[in-house]
Amino acid sequence: MIIIVGVVTKIILGRYVKSVGVKMNSASLINSGEDATLDSIISASTLVAAVIYLLFHISLEAYLGAVISIIIIKSAIEMLRDSLSDILGERVAGELSKKVKKVINSFDGIYGSYDLVLNSYGPNRYIGSVHIEVVDYMQVDELDELSRKIAKKVYDETGVILTGIGVYAFNTKDNEVAKMRTDITHLVMAHEGVIQVHGFYVNKEEKRIQLDVIFDFSIDRDHLYRHIYKDIEEAYPDYTIVMQLDSDVSD
Repeated sequence: MIIIVGVVTKIILGRYVKSVGVKMNSASLINSGEDATLDSIISASTLVAAVIYLLFHISLEAYLGAVISIIIIKSAIEMLRDSLSDILGERVAGELSKKVKKVINSFDGIYGSYDLVLNSYGPNRYIGSVHIEVVDYMQVDELDELSRKIAKKVYDETGVILTGIGVYAFNTKDNEVAKMRTDITHLVMAHEGVIQVHGFYVNKEEKRIQLDVIFDFSIDRDHLYRHIYKDIEEAYPDYTIVMQLDSDVSD
């Protein structure tokens, strides 16, 4: 009777702890609940095997031990896989990254948000950084106020703490540079496997063109990089091309 009460109690406890873990998005609580449930199943199966032996003199201990071992190994691998995935880092959920960018892009004067990186520090606790593209005539005090407003609104609406907000300048003063930006963007985006072009910058005095490009993970990145680099170099032979290959870490 004591064993039966213990099994039932552990089943109830395991289901409760797991439900709390799911609600709080806590892998530790979920694993703890599954562990308690597994213990109760093992105890129950051991009790059943003992009853069968007492009534029918059929020994199932060896078979039961083998099955329990397989179940334990399987559960351990699944728990280890989930824990390692959290430790090594996972791609941020597309819904969250899109929501953060939507909040940022809702501000006047923002031409785009890029390079969003979010690091998880526990259930629903993210700290990250992002680049915003703003007009090139914005003053430092205006940019400072805008950055503070962005950080506050992002935290209020998503719970994400932005500790760093970098800046890309959107050219409005030089028509030649603006045309170069349009032409190079069209040239790069014409290649299959290119997801995005951003961070465009031209230094006419030093004859330098800089840009960031995001490729799809499924393509040959080195080959495509060399191909695009050659195309830009041929279109602007007098310029040094600095093309940064970004990773598609968020949607």
